[in-house]
Amino acid sequence: MGRHQTLRATLQWSYDQLNADEQSVLRALSVFAGGWTLAAATEVTDSVDEFETLALLERLVDKSLVVVERARGGEPRYVLLETVRQFGSALLIDAGEADAARLRHLTFFSALVERAYVDRLVREEAWGEVFEGEHDNLRAALELARERQPERYLELAGGLGWFWQARSHAVEGLEHLTAAMSATPIDPVRAARARGSWGLANILTWKGAAREARVQMEESLSAWRSLGDRREIALALEGIGWAQLLGGEDEAARGSFEECLRLQLEIGDPVMINRARVALTQTLVALHQLDLAHAMTKEILAYVETHPDRRSEHFAWHFMADCALIAGDCEESLGLYGKALTLTEVIGDRMESGFEIQGIAMSLAGLGDPVLALRLGAAARAEFARLGVDPHMRFWDDLLERYLGAARTALGPLKSAHAEEDGRAMSFERTVATARDASRSGSETSETVVMDPAPGQGPS
Repeated sequence: MGRHQTLRATLQWSYDQLNADEQSVLRALSVFAGGWTLAAATEVTDSVDEFETLALLERLVDKSLVVVERARGGEPRYVLLETVRQFGSALLIDAGEADAARLRHLTFFSALVERAYVDRLVREEAWGEVFEGEHDNLRAALELARERQPERYLELAGGLGWFWQARSHAVEGLEHLTAAMSATPIDPVRAARARGSWGLANILTWKGAAREARVQMEESLSAWRSLGDRREIALALEGIGWAQLLGGEDEAARGSFEECLRLQLEIGDPVMINRARVALTQTLVALHQLDLAHAMTKEILAYVETHPDRRSEHFAWHFMADCALIAGDCEESLGLYGKALTLTEVIGDRMESGFEIQGIAMSLAGLGDPVLALRLGAAARAEFARLGVDPHMRFWDDLLERYLGAARTALGPLKSAHAEEDGRAMSFERTVATARDASRSGSETSETVVMDPAPGQGPS
């Protein structure tokens, strides 16, 4: 207690040395969670302009009350030590300024989410990085909107649906989108509700709830058709296709993706045309239409040569790996899944990393390393569980049984159980590193067992 009182007395003394403007700014800055940018500080402190805010921030930095850091890209980012933040928060409440500051904070981050939503299709990776850095602030904004403004909450959650999916925050996204949709009426038809349905549907799809996802995506499609937004209509058709594919309706998914591609070709945006090709190629792979899949994959790779897009490039290498694995060329698939894994690390998509790790595991099984194969396969499944997803595609499950099932047969029940137990205990970081190394050099550490595919499961 004595140490706490001494610290508070020290902070109070430092605060008392500030002029009125500096005190006001320090109080307002306490609403930030996890730091802020100059633009955010200008909004939240209700300053006249950024020059005034910057001058005040620099004085607080000089007095060691604010810490300045360098974010990626060189933009300064500021933060309060937790003890200072708590002290400032108490003063903000005592001054009767907390509600106004929190609402300004919400306004700023709502506008940021809206900008990102509009821009997400061409700058997904960049905005994903921004939102990872602002994650705590976004959570604070969501909670305030949830308490005070249900429609704003829906707008925020719907605007973040793409981020929660792209950066593997399924559990968090499901919570907010479900709550926001439940707290607001279906009518009137509006963009906020359509966005919310789209985001919720995508997360449900990858959680393994394809039937529920389809209902939500149909609602989104109907709303966008009423609103006349062709780009969003195409994205909803794409979403229906994914729900169908993960629900075991491969041919129906192909039809939805083809309709999506036709609409994107009519609109004429090369970014969206490529996105539609990516989705359709996945279905061609699932249907074992390997020649068509190869041809479309070449189109995707040609696109990324002139339009750098690491998510699309990752998919291209992944599809080529799938084709090789289906054909039984495990040496080829091993290296290709490794290339795709490197790109999923860059874009920060842990779920997609899980798929690449499973691909590497199956390739290793086909090359005669059942121990490492089962270890990595179990580690990938454990990561899916941590992320709150349970993805299943019929062709992928068949491949897992073909290769990892053969690995279990080769090892026997006891050794298989030990290998999979070891895998489930691995951290995600260690799993990625192990899979990456294995894809580059093949397995050099585990015992090798020659395996024959199960009857009827040989190379296509």
